[in-house]
Amino acid sequence: MLSKIADLGKSQSRTSGRVSFFGILMAVVLVIAIVILFMVGSEVFKKEKINLTIQVKDDAGSPVTGAAIYIDNELIAHTTVGGVYIHTYTSDQQGQRHQVKAENADFEPYETSVTLGPKPATVALTLRRTIASVTILATDSTTGLPLAGVDIQMGGANVGSTDLAGRLVLSSFHLHDSPTFMLNKKLYQTKTQYYYISSKDTLLTIALSKGQSVAPPVIKVESPTAYAFIKREIKKTTPPPIQQHQTGQDITSGKPEDDADLVVDTTMPPEVSSEADSAYLYMTGGNYRRALEIYSSLTAQRRWLARPDYWLYGADCALHLASDANGSYSETVIDSALKSLDEAERNQNIVEQDYFPALVHLKKGEAWAYKCKMQSGGSAARHEEYRQKALFYLRSAITQMNNLQYTDSDIYRFALRMRDEVQNR
Repeated sequence: MLSKIADLGKSQSRTSGRVSFFGILMAVVLVIAIVILFMVGSEVFKKEKINLTIQVKDDAGSPVTGAAIYIDNELIAHTTVGGVYIHTYTSDQQGQRHQVKAENADFEPYETSVTLGPKPATVALTLRRTIASVTILATDSTTGLPLAGVDIQMGGANVGSTDLAGRLVLSSFHLHDSPTFMLNKKLYQTKTQYYYISSKDTLLTIALSKGQSVAPPVIKVESPTAYAFIKREIKKTTPPPIQQHQTGQDITSGKPEDDADLVVDTTMPPEVSSEADSAYLYMTGGNYRRALEIYSSLTAQRRWLARPDYWLYGADCALHLASDANGSYSETVIDSALKSLDEAERNQNIVEQDYFPALVHLKKGEAWAYKCKMQSGGSAARHEEYRQKALFYLRSAITQMNNLQYTDSDIYRFALRMRDEVQNR
């Protein structure tokens, strides 16, 4: 019996020894695994995030918003306000080399190689405007036949003459250039044509009329709508007091006007209120606040409610007053102008001037451009929404004026400048 108990004790001793050995082995393995995981985790946590700022500008130095950014031919994002996209990578990626490309519909694409460094960096990409060519086709305004030997000038310099097919190809332009061409040919009137380049290859047909060159005719205005766009001839260097058409009195001082050097066409069409006459003179004299008060008063009256020109003039005055001396805009004033422009558009079919709808859209585009400018540094989504609305109305105005051949005017040039400014935001 004792021998059996002794044998049992020896057996348990051997089993206990085996358990202790395997327990120690498992503990060692577990410790090694923990150390390895700790080392791997430490390496992961050691990775730092680094920013690579990609700045896209055009060849004039203006930021390009909405440019597509490609890294190794994969579209990553589009530049936001200021022409910027920030690409984030980790420290273990430094030393890697990538191809970075920027594209925009109005520019030639630009691609460069970038090596990721250990510190934040900025990469500047400059997009050059797309090369464009203009083919001028000179024709006879009566027969429509091409005219050979027409001399063409730009900026006072001769750039060539049309060939036997009446054509001259000029290739030294970029998209969005706006050259002015002057065409001369014996027995024909000299023709000056202002043109905005909106595509890479353009055929511009310019018709010449026979006879001697004459001054452009004076257009008889049948509606007060166009009065804001008639230039007043002032021979004095200092501005004279504003006149009131009905009495000839100075509106601001009450003194009679004795300035014989001022030549102003104050002939107003019939059925125009005296208040509208005064408002127009205030507006053209730069007193936008007083003019706006009068136009607001007129459009509040039932008999003048459906006068789209009053609504347009009131909106124009409001937009002049929308910003203060510090360049800060009043959204309330801009929204008021937009409401007035909606009223002008609602009744624009009764206006005889065919360019009136273009002016309404121009002013709407201007208003949305100001709202877009207010969002700089604010909500990116709201900024882009306002930007697209501004571009829609400005492009519409430009297209309408192009169709009406109303391109040789300060209004058209203002529309182009405003459109380009908004486009580059």
